[in-house]
Amino acid sequence: MTLGDGIRRNIATVTQEERDRLIAAFRKLDDANDPNMKYLDGVTFWDKQEGVHKAAHAGGQDVHGGLAFLAWHRELCNRVEGLLRKVDPQLSLHYWDWTTDPRATPNGAGGTLNLFTHNFMGDDGSEGINRISADDGGDAGVPFQDFETTEGGGHQFIWRNVAPGMPAVSSDHDILTSADGLTQNQQFQQFDSALQNAHNY
Repeated sequence: MTLGDGIRRNIATVTQEERDRLIAAFRKLDDANDPNMKYLDGVTFWDKQEGVHKAAHAGGQDVHGGLAFLAWHRELCNRVEGLLRKVDPQLSLHYWDWTTDPRATPNGAGGTLNLFTHNFMGDDGSEGINRISADDGGDAGVPFQDFETTEGGGHQFIWRNVAPGMPAVSSDHDILTSADGLTQNQQFQQFDSALQNAHNY
């Protein structure tokens, strides 16, 4: 694993240095004081991406749950990764292995890593702020405490709505094989439904 090789990896297995650089780059995308982090209309790179996401489920039309979701989400991730690389060309937009509990995901070295800390994706509620879906989520906290949002839920800042514990589906294989035995014209709808249900889209 080499920083700058352009490969997306499980975020729990990259170095702490790379995770720190990723968070710094995300924070830089929302730096309203840096003209290099704004589009010509004065909107920060981060706020513009939030606007793109919000527009995808405005006016009664929601890409989440729709047949175009996979392609749309892939393009959104590609654009975010491109923006991160404007800040730090060596970065990739890594992923979380959703088949593991984000509070104790294997780190590839025999241990586990809590992704929800003040040093990475915001705290996990250990500070007394509830951030789980059973209670409608909560603001992500440090290091994203000042990322404003207009996406609703009564939240002023970006927020998290994570179900407690392990995912409902145990593996990618369960999703990939969910449509086995169905006729060809039924397969995509079943696969899409299984994928989106597992990720709470």
